[in-house]
Parts: sequence; C-alpha cells; structure tokens
Amino acid sequence: MSNTVNLSQTVYAIGKYLFQPGGNNKELLAQVEAAYEPFESSWAKQKCLADRNFNPVANVVNVDYLKQQYDARPWEIPAPGFVIWLINDTAQQHHIQFYPKQLAIEAALLVTPAGTPVWLSGGTQAGKTTFTVALALGLGWKIVSEDFVYMDAGHPVPVVVPLSLRPGAPELILSATGHSAEPLVGTRWLVRPTIFETDTAFKNAPIAIHLSLNANSSDNKMEVSDVPWTQYVRTVLPITNAPRVENGVEQLSSIFEKARCMRLENGSLVNRLQLLSKV
Repeated sequence: MSNTVNLSQTVYAIGKYLFQPGGNNKELLAQVEAAYEPFESSWAKQKCLADRNFNPVANVVNVDYLKQQYDARPWEIPAPGFVIWLINDTAQQHHIQFYPKQLAIEAALLVTPAGTPVWLSGGTQAGKTTFTVALALGLGWKIVSEDFVYMDAGHPVPVVVPLSLRPGAPELILSATGHSAEPLVGTRWLVRPTIFETDTAFKNAPIAIHLSLNANSSDNKMEVSDVPWTQYVRTVLPITNAPRVENGVEQLSSIFEKARCMRLENGSLVNRLQLLSKV
C-alpha cells in the first residue's frame, strides 16, 4: 500500500494561519475540510490583496498523522474532533510565534446588527463560548473571533473557526434561544461560518463585559455593574500578552478607554441574553 499523502487542492484559513490538509483517510479529510473556510473566500485573501507585507505560506496538515496521535492517546473527543482541536491549537501557536509583537486578548469579540463591538472576557468555564454562540443564534450578532482576539495594526483579526461547545451546551443554547447549535463535528465542534463577521469597520464605541461565576452563590442571581474602563483593563491585563508587547498596555487602554465596561456575575443564559438584547 502506498504511503503517499494526497493533498487537497484547496487552502484553508484560520485568521492569518493558512493550511492545506492531506491524507488517505478520505472520510476524515472530508470532515476536516467541511469545518474550515477556504482561503479564496476568507479575510486572509482580502488581507493579502490589500497588504503586500502579508503573504503567508500554507502549512501542510496530514490528517492521517493527527489521527495516529489520537489513536495513541484517545480522549473523550472522537477522532475528527481531536484533529480539529489540534489544527486550531496549531493556528493559535502560529499567531503567537510569528506575530509576537501583536496584542492578543483572551476574549470573544462580537458585533451587534447596529455595528457595536462587544467584548466578552472571563475565566475558564465562565460561559464565554456558550454565551457567544447564544448571542449569535438568538440575537443575530456576528462573531469576529472567539477564545482569543488578535490585533493587527489596531484592528482585530477575524477568525472563522469551529467553536468548541462543552457537553450540555447545545441543549442549553436550544432552550434559551429556540435555535439548534448544529451542525456539530466530532460531537462538540460547531461549524457554521454564517455566524461570523470579517468586516471590522465598527460604527459605534465598544461595550466590554467581564463574565464571572460565584461558586459560593446559592441562587445564581445575576448581578450587573458598570465599572471604570481603567478597572476593566486591570482585570483583563493578566489574560493578555500586553506586558510583553511594546506599548502593549497603551494599546490595550486605547481599545477600552471609550468603552462602556461592565461586570456580569452569575445569571442563567436566558437572563444574560435578555440583558444584552437591550444593547
């Protein structure tokens, strides 16, 4: 049997990271290719045409090899989901390695139908991804980037990528919004490019919300408070690379100095959606 890896002719984009998948496992290859946006229709293609300094070369991703890694240490995620996780992680490491001077923020960034950018920050398991998908499906908001937001010359880099939903999240989203979080690949990766936005010419001043869960709260009552932008910046500073980037803190401050900043603690998904439906 030949060990030749058959490459796809299509190049796919995750932000600034481009890759060309290949492999002999046609079923797995088809699932991976269905999960990503082709370079030809991506923000990255527009960026290449507009910026002569931006001309990335596509990496070759052997999905058969990634499947072998999964087989060697299987997780609770099926093989296609594991492969997607590794590709997403590689894309993130690519940004960190090749664009170390660019600001990165561990947050989600969405834009409302009226053109207002909304930042969602928060610790692990604060509900950012579930909330982000619910806002997109329930309120018609668009996602610019989720999990990490990378800045390029003062503008966020759009990242169209499968979104990882925790067990139970699809049911929670359906109950809160009436919309199903489908299709899913590998039982947990939401693939729906139509909920993303690649135009970052925002019309209004931003809103920045820091999500948190109080483990000591017995009633899960939602608490909302406005906070000064300086306090918000201090809160999110540990989940950015700003201290390691030249003028990083100043760049971070320039993003939020005109924002309405809020702290949102606890609350059900329905409560949170009702609050932001008034934005």
